[in-house]
Amino acid sequence: MPKLKVLHVSLEGEKGVGGIKTAIKGLLPALARKDDLEIYLVTPFFDVYEAFYDSAVLTEVVKLKHVYDGQLHESMIYRTYVPAAEESKQVLHYLIRPAEGSPVRMLFDIKNEADMYKSFVWSEFQKRVEYFNSAVAAMVRLPNVEIPLFDVVHAHTWHAGLSICLMKEFHERQQPLNKIPHSVSSVYMLTAAEQGHLTTTDSVQALIDSVGLAEDFISSFPVEPYGFKLDSLKQAAVVLAYSDQVVIAHQGHLQDLISGKGEGLDALLIKLSAALRLTEIVTPMTTVSDEVWDSDPAQQYSALYSTVATQPLLTADQLRTVTDSSNPTPTATWIFDSLQVVKKALEDFEDSLCYTTRKKQTVKI
Repeated sequence: MPKLKVLHVSLEGEKGVGGIKTAIKGLLPALARKDDLEIYLVTPFFDVYEAFYDSAVLTEVVKLKHVYDGQLHESMIYRTYVPAAEESKQVLHYLIRPAEGSPVRMLFDIKNEADMYKSFVWSEFQKRVEYFNSAVAAMVRLPNVEIPLFDVVHAHTWHAGLSICLMKEFHERQQPLNKIPHSVSSVYMLTAAEQGHLTTTDSVQALIDSVGLAEDFISSFPVEPYGFKLDSLKQAAVVLAYSDQVVIAHQGHLQDLISGKGEGLDALLIKLSAALRLTEIVTPMTTVSDEVWDSDPAQQYSALYSTVATQPLLTADQLRTVTDSSNPTPTATWIFDSLQVVKKALEDFEDSLCYTTRKKQTVKI
């Protein structure tokens, strides 16, 4: 039986500020030690990696085009291996940065890992999120012999999970696309400050325009219970809505989140739970032994990937409704127009690269 190829998407990897880095550094090697998985990681190519990885082990893989700030940009993808005790069980690490000569080359000029979530004059945090997630979506969906066909994409928190939305909304009429992979997203904490909340009309519209989402993206969501408004958008909610499976990484938090402690996302979390798209896997956020990772978290995640990969894919079109497993009647109207509208939108497309199958934001190649 072929191994499942699982791509982990994260702002943190071997470098980071704490809990997520610890989880990535513990979980991924443990998963790589399992015989049924091939594990990959993609992060931004922050300057801090220049000193961490010897340039001799960094390989330029491919240059790709993607949408950022409403325009077509080019990124270079590099490849190396995360250091591991067993050479045959290594994690392949992809790193993304703007191509040489890009006008936004300085976006990932972060020389101190403690600064990864900070904004600077030359690089705002939200802009880094938009650029990175857009590039990851293009990396996964645009065919290239140097990039594997991934079975599952696992995004770690909202600032890496926007890529799941863009993968499902990706449309490129000039060539066939890779299949949409199944998706898993991890929620490590869900405080009000950890939702990527955009609170003005300008900031919401800037995100939509930047990554090429449909002009009517917000209005296509029912306001209740998802809370999507033209002047208020929680990016964490977008990730929850698009993920095939959502993992709560702390013990006991699942019950809290569906019992009135969901920080404004309660109704959406309840819908996900009813549709069996919400699960709890305790994921250590502090350093623990390999034996701990191997014996429990890696076992549970491996089983989850196998289950998710064999279930029907929740594509952008199919996410219009969510069905309670105990009730075959659709329990919520979701985000997309009828298939007839989708077909009409496709007919109206000129050759362009964008992230929607409904209403175009054209960017000429």
